[in-house]
Amino acid sequence: MTYPKKTLFLILTFSLFIFIQSTVSAHAGLEGKGKSIFASKGCASCHSVVRGKVNSKGPELWYAGSKFTAGFVKAWLEEPVKIRPMAYGSIVEESKEGHPALFPVDADAVAAYLATFKSEKVRPLGIKPKRTSRGRVIFEKKLGCYGCHEVRKGRRVLGGKSGPKLNDAGSRLNPDWIYAYIADPLFFYPMTAMPLYHKSLSKNDLKVLSAYVASLKVKK
Repeated sequence: MTYPKKTLFLILTFSLFIFIQSTVSAHAGLEGKGKSIFASKGCASCHSVVRGKVNSKGPELWYAGSKFTAGFVKAWLEEPVKIRPMAYGSIVEESKEGHPALFPVDADAVAAYLATFKSEKVRPLGIKPKRTSRGRVIFEKKLGCYGCHEVRKGRRVLGGKSGPKLNDAGSRLNPDWIYAYIADPLFFYPMTAMPLYHKSLSKNDLKVLSAYVASLKVKK
């Protein structure tokens, strides 16, 4: 059967609308499932998804959707690896307790739920991972970031342990979030020990540094 062009256009438009609606509905269902899993497993006992409600046991997640790169949360929940050498909020106690792993289907749902938590502080600046000599000088010489964070130098991993590892930062952190966090860490975590660099770095230097940190990845 041959349809008139106008009728064919209406059929295609309606089909596309149905497809979009079903996709949105399925994703909303996935987020709802993730929310239920998050609640049933007691994740809120260690992680806060509400700004201003600080939990001392684990990282804040109320901006998780702005912080992490696509796919990282799901992969990490399936196979958790230690990101902080020291216990959360401590510079003297080593991290010991392992994070429970989730089945892939549950990890997918929780990741979808956490992706809904975004912060207006993280603006789309279009920063791309880029390893430059200027970025390295700012990171290593001007700010001495490896004093608190582990980084890879050749085959060795060097640096302090009081902060999260950065040798694989580019695999998990959104470059625009890195910029926003360095510019104003107290906004994200009022109790942070992160130095305030917003007065010592220009906006351009912040972008260069953020691009550099985002370029740090473990070679496989």
